[in-house]
Amino acid sequence: MDDLEYKIKRSQRMFEQVAKRIGDYIASEKLPVGSKIPTERELSSMLEVSRSSIREGLRVLELLRFLESKQGEGTFVSSPPSFLIPSHELGSSLEFETLNQYFEIFIHCSEKIVIKHINNEPDTYKNRNAQLEDEEDFWNGFCFQIEVLGKKMNNPALLSLWQNTKNLLLKYGYFSKLHVDIQLDLFISLLYKKDITNLNIFFSKLSAPTGTKDDLTHEYET
Repeated sequence: MDDLEYKIKRSQRMFEQVAKRIGDYIASEKLPVGSKIPTERELSSMLEVSRSSIREGLRVLELLRFLESKQGEGTFVSSPPSFLIPSHELGSSLEFETLNQYFEIFIHCSEKIVIKHINNEPDTYKNRNAQLEDEEDFWNGFCFQIEVLGKKMNNPALLSLWQNTKNLLLKYGYFSKLHVDIQLDLFISLLYKKDITNLNIFFSKLSAPTGTKDDLTHEYET
């Protein structure tokens, strides 16, 4: 294996290139599911980037279920979905089913941002109505709230993955095809109460297939 072919150029979003190059490495080496990949130190040397950038890139691939980290054992190739990180320059047309898969990533990242933020900054929503002005559409308001939380969180890889996926869905008009009979106030209320149990239920319902989201306001625990 020639390490030089995997080296990358510096960029503002280094971890995105790191994630892409690690994916390229796995594909080119034809590593089967369950294979152990090189350590952070080895990847840092191979790609000639810092270990912190390697760590962020690995986080992205773990979020996508492309890799699985086992404490004390290392990082292993997992069963990946049929897509990777959304590209800013994606020019090909995507099937609606593929967009559904990107939507699952969008919801998954949204939930992680919310839960991490509640755990780290539990007093953010003392004035819960201050950010609701002019947010009539659920998805516009929802994305606004998630982005506000994400920018307060020290996890640029997670925020970038969420933003890229959101932008891809917007590009294809995906959100306009989702008819969600739910008020943004429910989401804000759960945030305000720091109700992680019901937020988990909320996100589980929100990630349901299109056409089954009309029952989102029900089945919450009291």
